[in-house]
Amino acid sequence: HEKWTIQQSRNLAVEAEKRLAGGQTTEARMALETALRLNPTNAAALRTLAGIQTAQGQLPDAMKTWQQIVDAGALQFADIPPYARLAAETEDWQITKRLLDATQASDSPSLPHLLQAELSTIRGDLDEAERSLRLAYSLEKGRETRSALARFLLVHKNTPENSAEILALLRELSRDQSEL
Repeated sequence: HEKWTIQQSRNLAVEAEKRLAGGQTTEARMALETALRLNPTNAAALRTLAGIQTAQGQLPDAMKTWQQIVDAGALQFADIPPYARLAAETEDWQITKRLLDATQASDSPSLPHLLQAELSTIRGDLDEAERSLRLAYSLEKGRETRSALARFLLVHKNTPENSAEILALLRELSRDQSEL
């Protein structure tokens, strides 16, 4: 019976993802609630629920859901950026710092700096965000870092002094795209 319950919970989490992809948020949420009644530690259901809660502005509930993922021992490396963004948006700097520190174990040397830039932007510290992005770009001159730096400069630092650099980054991104 326990195996059946766990499998049903998994099936409902998959169904919720499909419904969410189809724009049926209410139905997705109902499937998730049932999945979690069957198995309160279903990490896939919890992740999807946290995403819905975040998208709907239910940030304290989303933080509780992420904590359930942590408590279940199911936090994955890919979970760190969305959880850290949410922690920063709710001004839970202790969790934000712990999550940011955890990115140091990444295979990507730029990831901790890209995440730091996002978190600094959320805090409103644009100078720190720019420093972090420039460091990420210097460590790894790939499409992700180039795009993040270009987007940041366009949105937050679009000045005549930066126009040549922004144009160069956009040209490089265009070349990246044509190579795909």
